[in-house]
Amino acid sequence: MNTPSNFRESKPRAKVLLLLASIAFLPVLCLAQSGVDSWGTELRFSKDGSLVITEEIKISVQPGEVVRGVSHKLPTHAGVFYQKTAHLNYTPLVGFIDSTSGKPVISNSGDEAKIQLRDTQALALGSHTFILQYKVEGSILKEAAMDSFAWPIVRPWKGGVRSYSVKIVPPEFMEPKSLVIRLMSQSGEKITSVVPSVTIGESDIVFNGKVDSGRLPLVVGIGFPRGFFP
Repeated sequence: MNTPSNFRESKPRAKVLLLLASIAFLPVLCLAQSGVDSWGTELRFSKDGSLVITEEIKISVQPGEVVRGVSHKLPTHAGVFYQKTAHLNYTPLVGFIDSTSGKPVISNSGDEAKIQLRDTQALALGSHTFILQYKVEGSILKEAAMDSFAWPIVRPWKGGVRSYSVKIVPPEFMEPKSLVIRLMSQSGEKITSVVPSVTIGESDIVFNGKVDSGRLPLVVGIGFPRGFFP
């Protein structure tokens, strides 16, 4: 498994993406207080600049806990170095708690946004998987050098987050190797210690790693060829 040139310090592509979403990184409000075993995020982009995000959050319910669902904050704006831009638009799509389907609920006042998926009954002890899928519009920024995007792929979580994965699927006819990618802390500092494995496919790029809980939220920044999006 080879590391892409995007992450080799000796390559020009290492001078990447000085961007950060202005997304009000406030503490997460969680229904599930157990630690997260793994947090997977798929970012699937369309030619019109919208994207569908699918999150897979795996937790283990411990004795004495009452867990009915998960909830976390969402970005409210896209921007560079906290510069406010237009509000993001969200559309909830589908959700699952293990094999039971349900629709996530998104609340968005403009100043604060949150997604939630919960059951009416407390979950049994042991491992559970939550799937949250939603559409986002308005997240692409038109920069001088590139079209840019930033998103928190792992948020702070009471009990911690042990591992993460992120799958980036560019629009049709755009090669993954044309993207410029950077993993960042909230301050915009580049983080390389959380990228132990990278896989570049014909239509996507996948990162897997352990989470440094002291540097959450973990943000992915992506640069697309300038002018690709309308």
